[in-house]
Amino acid sequence: MNSDQAYLASLEALLFAAGDGLTLAELSELLDLEPDQTQSALDNLAKHYKEDPRSAMDLRRVEDKYVLSVKTDFKDLLARLYRPGYLPPLSPASYETLACVLYNQPVTRAQVEAVRGVNSDGVIARLIERGFLEECGVLEQVGRPSLFRVTEKFMLDIGLSSVEELKPMELLMYDNLRKLEDGEEGEEDR
Repeated sequence: MNSDQAYLASLEALLFAAGDGLTLAELSELLDLEPDQTQSALDNLAKHYKEDPRSAMDLRRVEDKYVLSVKTDFKDLLARLYRPGYLPPLSPASYETLACVLYNQPVTRAQVEAVRGVNSDGVIARLIERGFLEECGVLEQVGRPSLFRVTEKFMLDIGLSSVEELKPMELLMYDNLRKLEDGEEGEEDR
């Protein structure tokens, strides 16, 4: 095995064992390589997965981490393996809540409720149980409310690498709602 093959195999082993993914810096440190060498090896591994019809694997980047996943061609097959008989499909309220969090994260429960116009306690709790939302700190104000964000699991499930890929949706943005309530107009509206 030549050194390039050894690095690819080592990358594959690290990413498989990590499960949740590793950053370029973490991989570089573990492999004792410069970041540009590690990036080159990652690119080669991704290319290998893409071009090999015998491989079900895919290398994806989610935010700043690299993650091994199964190619989308196998989605239906894996759905049979992970049939969650006890989990009903997501409700429209769940999708609405996920969209509010995704577009405003980190966001408090009160901010989600301001955008949705209804209590969201139960929906947020169910989304946390499913692994789609997580607490990510507290807001430094009276009451210290919890802040929420979507998880890497959710990002992987919907096929996004980064929140920046989203198209703007003004009515889902908490800041825009607050401006409307305060009677403010945008610069372009004046």
